[in-house]
Amino acid sequence: QFAAQNATGVYISEFGATTTELPYDWVEIFNSTNQTVDISGWGLSDDPSHPRKWQFPQGTTIGAGEYMGVFCSGLDTYEDNTFHTNFSISATGGESLTLCTPEGEIFCRVPVLQQYTDMSYGRIYGQDGYFYFTDTTPRAANAMSGYRDRALSPEISVAGGLYTSGEVLSVELSAPDGGRIYYTLDCSDPDENSILYTGPITISSTTILRAVSVKDGSLTSLPATASYLYDLHHTLQIVSLVTDPDNLFSDEKGIYTMGPNATSTYPYGSLGQGANFWMDWEREAHVEMFDTDGSTMFSQECGVKLQGQYSRAENQKAFKIYARNQYSGDNRFHASIFSKRDYTDYKSFILRASSQDSQKTRMRDSILTSLAEGTSVFYQETELCVVYLNGEYWGQYNIREHINAVSICKFEGWEGQEDDIDLVKANTNVFRGSNESFEELLTWIKNNDTSTDAAYDYIDQRIDIRNYIEYMAIEIFTGNTDTLNVKRYRNANADGKWRWVLYDLDWAFFNDTNSIKNWLTPGGTGAGK
Repeated sequence: QFAAQNATGVYISEFGATTTELPYDWVEIFNSTNQTVDISGWGLSDDPSHPRKWQFPQGTTIGAGEYMGVFCSGLDTYEDNTFHTNFSISATGGESLTLCTPEGEIFCRVPVLQQYTDMSYGRIYGQDGYFYFTDTTPRAANAMSGYRDRALSPEISVAGGLYTSGEVLSVELSAPDGGRIYYTLDCSDPDENSILYTGPITISSTTILRAVSVKDGSLTSLPATASYLYDLHHTLQIVSLVTDPDNLFSDEKGIYTMGPNATSTYPYGSLGQGANFWMDWEREAHVEMFDTDGSTMFSQECGVKLQGQYSRAENQKAFKIYARNQYSGDNRFHASIFSKRDYTDYKSFILRASSQDSQKTRMRDSILTSLAEGTSVFYQETELCVVYLNGEYWGQYNIREHINAVSICKFEGWEGQEDDIDLVKANTNVFRGSNESFEELLTWIKNNDTSTDAAYDYIDQRIDIRNYIEYMAIEIFTGNTDTLNVKRYRNANADGKWRWVLYDLDWAFFNDTNSIKNWLTPGGTGAGK
């Protein structure tokens, strides 16, 4: 069947766009012929109007019946027989993957629809069209069964929210595309082994309702979730975070637990290597945020990770909350989360419990970073909230902006240029882009007299001096001693100058210290100075 579709006999057989099993998006190329095919100069692209966006290097061949893997990482490299394209695959869909000849003639085109975590999309031998696979098989023959589409999520007749004793809710569930509905009331992920919905559900106390729709021939729907929280009397915003309890507390995959191999729950002394909470694991969840007047700001599926470094070992841990297409079909939270920002959507935000300051003021970092308001220095805005985790009170938290390319571009007015940002943490830890230009500047400073006007002009072309002075002034004034937590960024498409981010001042205003003396000490300041 494949050989009849194009003269080359070489096809895009399968791809994965949101995988936790491999480090990058990937595409599988299949040679259905009985001979080796030279694919030197062939183009692979996610844009049919630019079919040679990335090309296979000279000398590339694919053997008869062979499955070749290509990482779509954006790295644009070829090392150790591993291909990396200069683009990644959108999980949102709406584009196409194409193969073309060296002359640009497209002979294979695969639509990219909405993609989901740890699933792939591709062909089934002997059948027309494309399928979702729950059994992904990169560089191997595709599974012989898959799903044409995904069932639509159930609709819930009564929205989650804040209720009081005496309010009895009759909640009805409906499946827009006629599927069977299954639900849970214990926060676990619903499936066909859960309670079959047959009629209205009565709710009169704090309850977490989660439901899915199951339709023959389709993937089970994304879950619908509603948090019914009773008799709360908080004056702060309320965040309800819901996920399968195993995602939090199981030894195998719980992000909140020690796990079976850990040796310590506290970071000082033994760091408890092997503890789950040190891992950069993301789990699917649902988040609802309620304003101080009780109104719902947003309610949607999301990704959740733990946030922070040593604070991961604290009893009250911090969370990163991500809007992702694979969880909800939307990669933004559409709400004005921070009253002092005029933004109406966010890619992510942080629920922070003040880290090492959690047993003291719980507000040190939020207050001191706000000193940057009105300066050129990007800082994390704060709102106060109370968090309920799976319906259980989990304490007071600070909602904080998440420092990433999206939030930086909003702050600077660079929206749409997120892929062009260089972002570096702790001097050399490159989050995205490159640190090369800053390393070149440091080398130049070490080897040249910096006291001249010419030297000042040279440095001024490479860093935003006003931004640096404002940043340093706040660090010195607050006596911050945890100075390894440094982040800086630049946009080569703008003025190309490095700028600094003010964050993590939990150790500022901490000791009676001569901060001017410490910061001017030739050996440098920092923890223990």
